[in-house]
Amino acid sequence: MAGVLMALALLHRRPDDLWLNEYWSLSGARICECTTADLAMLSFGVSELQLLPPPEWTSALLAAALRLAELPPVGPMPALETSSASQGDGGPGRPPGDRSFGMTLQLLLHKLTGSGTAPGRHLQPRASVGPASLPSAGIGRRQIRSLPAALGKFLPHSSRWNGNDQVSASGYGGIWGGSRISSLAPLPTIPLTEQRLPAPSSASASGTASSSSTGGDDSESDSGCGVSKADGNGTETNRPLNSAYDMENIFGGGGPETSSSIAELVLEPVQALWDGLQRATAAVSSAWWRSRRASELVTVAYNLTAAGMSVEAVWLERFLLAMRPCLGDLSGDDLHCLLVVAAEAMSRGNLRALEVGMSRDWQAALFARMDGINWALQGQHLIGCLGSISVLGLRPPAPWVRRQLRSLQPGLQFLPTAALVELGGVLPGLPLYYEGETGPSLNTGAGPAPISAGHMDPWIRERVWLERWLAEYRATVSERRATMEAADLLAVIAGVAAVMAALQPWATTVAITPGFNPPVYMASSPPALSTSSSTSREDVASLLLPRSSEVSYAEWRQGMVDAVAARLREASLAALCEAWQVLADATSGAHQQHQQLEQGDVADAMEAAGHLDGLRELVVSRLAVYHGQLSTSDVAPVLSSLAAAGLPLPAATLDALLTSVQPLLPALTSSELVTVALSLVRLSYKPNLAWQAAFCAASRRRLGLMTPSQRCSLLVASASLGLHLPDPWVKDFFAVSERGLGEQLDGMQLANLLWAVSCLASEPAGSWLEQWEYASMPRLRELGPNMLAVVLKVRRSGWLLGGQLAWALVLAMEPTVCVENRCRRRYMDEGLGIAAPLACLGCGCWGPVSPRRLRERCERNDGFLKPYIYA
Repeated sequence: MAGVLMALALLHRRPDDLWLNEYWSLSGARICECTTADLAMLSFGVSELQLLPPPEWTSALLAAALRLAELPPVGPMPALETSSASQGDGGPGRPPGDRSFGMTLQLLLHKLTGSGTAPGRHLQPRASVGPASLPSAGIGRRQIRSLPAALGKFLPHSSRWNGNDQVSASGYGGIWGGSRISSLAPLPTIPLTEQRLPAPSSASASGTASSSSTGGDDSESDSGCGVSKADGNGTETNRPLNSAYDMENIFGGGGPETSSSIAELVLEPVQALWDGLQRATAAVSSAWWRSRRASELVTVAYNLTAAGMSVEAVWLERFLLAMRPCLGDLSGDDLHCLLVVAAEAMSRGNLRALEVGMSRDWQAALFARMDGINWALQGQHLIGCLGSISVLGLRPPAPWVRRQLRSLQPGLQFLPTAALVELGGVLPGLPLYYEGETGPSLNTGAGPAPISAGHMDPWIRERVWLERWLAEYRATVSERRATMEAADLLAVIAGVAAVMAALQPWATTVAITPGFNPPVYMASSPPALSTSSSTSREDVASLLLPRSSEVSYAEWRQGMVDAVAARLREASLAALCEAWQVLADATSGAHQQHQQLEQGDVADAMEAAGHLDGLRELVVSRLAVYHGQLSTSDVAPVLSSLAAAGLPLPAATLDALLTSVQPLLPALTSSELVTVALSLVRLSYKPNLAWQAAFCAASRRRLGLMTPSQRCSLLVASASLGLHLPDPWVKDFFAVSERGLGEQLDGMQLANLLWAVSCLASEPAGSWLEQWEYASMPRLRELGPNMLAVVLKVRRSGWLLGGQLAWALVLAMEPTVCVENRCRRRYMDEGLGIAAPLACLGCGCWGPVSPRRLRERCERNDGFLKPYIYA
């Protein structure tokens, strides 16, 4: 059932809703029976087809994934000699439906040692069989040398196998398998089913059994070879020369005891090798199965996150704790996906779950696992892991970060362009060095510390390496600047500038002893000239490519700025907005860095901020003179991206942009109109009257098509901007919103809606106020103290609300009896024109505050409501 949804996802065929409803009901009932592979396939189908399963189905999927994640880790697989209890592919310790890797290696060993098994045969543990049920001698007459006959007494005897390669009491392979044994000389042969080996327990038992089979002194042990013996009918039989027993008989061996000792001496290393191979294959199989199981669980969480399904904090906490023992089995891709899930949860505010789930022990295991992965061919996953670590606020040790960058350096020039751009944004958030990781002369203020040719401080060597690594990164990006977009170029410029500003100027604090010649590879870098030593030449030079020192940082930056200017001239409006977003993020990071740096490093931070100012002016100038064709679908994304940047735009630029948007307002949808209004609020820009009239006309036609939440957001945004709404627009709003006032609005939206109505309308109809009161009554506990401010604001406008709402608010906030009595006395003493329950509410929420002072504050400053208004 899980494979069906995955196949549809691979074919990009979305089923109809009727089929999906039946599928959710059927699969939800059996989801507890799914394996980790089934859950991974289900989550892949949901994510790839962008489906919205019922909440019950999603909860069942998450519960099944958590149950499998919390199972104890899979131990080592049982060895071959103890695996007879398992049945087929469904035995314990094996992945159902998959051939064991250990059995595959064992079959390969059978082939190498000479036993004959048809290609592709799967050995199945069965009960032991006797000679009567063995295949005839004519089966499989392959001229392949089998294992020596004496090996049977040393190989495991608890397993019994069917097929051409079987394990019986006599050993493996062709002992009972129906193949002939060829010797070096053309000797007569007999079918193997007529051969008899000594019993595994002892050689004497074999002699006893063979002597008793013929009776008396007329027969000897069958272990002799190369000599013609007579059977019961007097027929001469020749046995091949193929065992230690036969060799002993030829050279005059003393008896079966000596034969057994020689066989043990010869075959004991073989048995030890075989036992070691069994243990190794069992360990490999167990590790492979643990890795696959953990990878599939991470896939489930990642696919659900990619599908936009939020998980509860409790589930996330338990899942992260359950994945702690499995971190050592995850690949680089799996670690990247797991950290993306954690970073997405942090953006939703699940900080408590992350603090518990990602403990210090969890982080130590994560860093240790990342140290053990070869990132040479998966550098993009390493960059993704480092980016998620930076977003989560984890602080790994600086030497660990430098080790990751070292492993990334040989493949820098092979990384995709998107990975290089992401790396530029990740670098400023990584702890590249400790705060106290500086030279002695930097802290003491002493003169330059001389460096001899035979000594270099470790911190200087690390700084040299970091500078050269940045030079190599800059050179790699510079080679691809012709194919990069303006936003990508700006992201790299801002990231490198932040790292360079954080590096303290240390080159002037180090002096070179006389007679020291710096190496050639450092000749073009002034910091490197003063910090080289003969002992570190090979260490640093081995990690560098020749082209990394061809261009200085100033020259590189100027070349990148020129490339940005060339890209902006031909960029679309969406590309310009994306570039503005990148610069806004870089500006915010520069301000934070400026606050964190010490006094001596402020100059570098200010210089980096000045470079960002020049780039912002470049983008703003292109936005102001943009003459491209603006489509209807570009209006909302462009304004929302500019607003989300949080960086103020010049008024002239916004005027030019909104002038080009005004003719497109009638064609905008309801959601796009709401987005435009909220974007203007975040930009703190009030359009001119002509633009307001066009916007009101376009939005009035869409009022009936909007949802209650959209109408509420539109009215609150209009009130925040101070727009002039005509009376017909307000009347239509009351008529439309009264019917579904309490359908989709929460307590905060209801409070903001009442505030917006009090700002924009003279007085609403009594029926609308009554509907608002009925809608707010079930949500009283969601309103909070801001509801008091809104009610005071409304009552100041002369509106009358029912006393039931006021008393219900008092009961919801549950003020103490003494506070209520004190409020009543103050109400009587001050003679306020507000209801006593509202005064009780104020004291219950904000403590013993005078109702008169509260009302005066509300009348004096309406702006204290802004925290409760959409911004």
